Amino acid sequence: MTTSPRLLPQTVPASPRRWTSRWDDLAITRKLGIIGVLALAGLVIPVLLYSGKLNESVTISSNELRSYAPLSQMLGLINDLHAAHVDTGSAARDAAQRAERDLTQLLATTATLPGFERSQKELLALQQRHVAGAAADGYAAVSEQAFAALDALRDDSQLVYTPYIESYHLVVSTLIYSPDATESLTRLDAANDPSQAGDSRAMLRKQLDQLARNHVRFRHELDKAMGLLEQPDPALADAANVEATQASVALAALATALDGSDAKADARWNAALDALGQTMRELSKVSLQALQRQSERHLVDARNAMWQAIAGLSVLALLIAALGWYTLSRLTRNVRRAAAVAANLAQGQLDDHVVAAERDETGQLLATMRRMQEQLQRVLSAQSDMAQRHDAGQISFRMQADSFPGAYATMVRDTNELVGSHIAVKMKLAQIMSRYAIGDLSQDMDHLPGEKAVLTDTMDTVKANLSAMNSEIRLLAQAAANGDFSVRGDTQRFQYDFRAMVDSLNQLMATADANLHSLSTVLQAIAAGDLTTHMHGDFHGVFARMRDDANATVTQLADIVGRIQHSTAAINDAASEIATGNQDLSQRTEQQAATLEEAAAPM
Repeated sequence: MTTSPRLLPQTVPASPRRWTSRWDDLAITRKLGIIGVLALAGLVIPVLLYSGKLNESVTISSNELRSYAPLSQMLGLINDLHAAHVDTGSAARDAAQRAERDLTQLLATTATLPGFERSQKELLALQQRHVAGAAADGYAAVSEQAFAALDALRDDSQLVYTPYIESYHLVVSTLIYSPDATESLTRLDAANDPSQAGDSRAMLRKQLDQLARNHVRFRHELDKAMGLLEQPDPALADAANVEATQASVALAALATALDGSDAKADARWNAALDALGQTMRELSKVSLQALQRQSERHLVDARNAMWQAIAGLSVLALLIAALGWYTLSRLTRNVRRAAAVAANLAQGQLDDHVVAAERDETGQLLATMRRMQEQLQRVLSAQSDMAQRHDAGQISFRMQADSFPGAYATMVRDTNELVGSHIAVKMKLAQIMSRYAIGDLSQDMDHLPGEKAVLTDTMDTVKANLSAMNSEIRLLAQAAANGDFSVRGDTQRFQYDFRAMVDSLNQLMATADANLHSLSTVLQAIAAGDLTTHMHGDFHGVFARMRDDANATVTQLADIVGRIQHSTAAINDAASEIATGNQDLSQRTEQQAATLEEAAAPM
């Protein structure tokens, strides 16, 4: 009786202790606690980094806000320098005095601001240039130094590095392109009026074109900034619309006045320059104020975001701690239960009552353990049923692998294949033996691996012995067919009945050889003319008939030869008589011929 297969425990060699062994030995509660702390730290660190980023935004906005006062003073200083260069008389002197006061105040302001050392240096250089370049021909150097100081203020204020795209475009339009356009306007205003242009009219037209290009670049950047504002700025929009209208009218008036050569053309020229300069200065002022409002809004938003992040982190940390403790307690209980069930399964105990109350992963784990136990019970039941059916002779029965999932189906399928392979080997043996039984030695047993190779070796031995026996039989049969009865089979190659068979064949060949030799002796004697030789001995069957026939043949041949000899003697006597008569007749013929010759001679 066969027994159902059992799952045998497998021993795994112990691996060397690694540096993680201390962690592996910790209880799951401690592991999860440490993981929770690390997870909380992993949450805190990004939030702190984000808070640092927000604090950086606060710092940037604060630095931007402290820069607007000196920048506003610098733009006013540039306007005063332009006025001092363009105006005449008391207006020019008043503008120069305002520029001096603005420069002094600006130096005092930047001296109190950390990080504005380069601006302080450029402003001192501007002060020296302003004093040295009071004459009209020194304006170019003063203007160049003023723009160098403005560039230093832009860099020190870090406005050009603002991370806010709309603020960046406002900075470019207000602090770069607007001063460039104003400078072009100042140079054009300082030139001769159209009526006095003379040969310099082409230069005026070129400067007017440069002013138009600078103005277009300024408006393009300003319009881009206005389009990117998160919230509309009505003051900036109104000032921009007014400036756009006035600039369009003024530039057209300048182009028209440039073609004139009278006092009216000069009046239109100067009026257009004054109107355009006034609206551009006003727009630049409003734009700088809008930029300041953007920085204030960014500062408020950054501070609010930073405090919201801190508050959110605190609430989230408390929530994580509470949920972590609750989840950890529930998790460890279910894990311990699952570990107990797994231990019983490892010991072959499949009768645990597993209940999964929760629907989380641990509950799913217990439910899975229950299903695994049920699947193992089904597999064992199927194996036991197959064993009983095979014991009853139903060797074609197999377990239904399709009724099991995953690896269980693989295990059942492998068991079926194992049983099937053993049965297939037995059926192959039976099939080959049936062919050998009817004399068909053309088939070979498959080469089986491992310990099953003994079956292949045994069948190969059977075939080899049968083939050897067949070879001996063919050898003796061929020799007999060739008339050589002296050949004998090798009895040393065989044992038991096979040797007896070869001995019998050898005896057959020896008997045939002796009898045929006796017959051959008689035939040789007959061939030599000796009809006195006869076969003598104890012969049986066909060989006895051969002996009698041979002896009868010899007797008959002897009688025939005797009669032939008697007839030959009689023939010889008759021949002698005929010879004598022939000789007498010849003599008489010769005598008659001689007589005839004698009678004919006289004739």
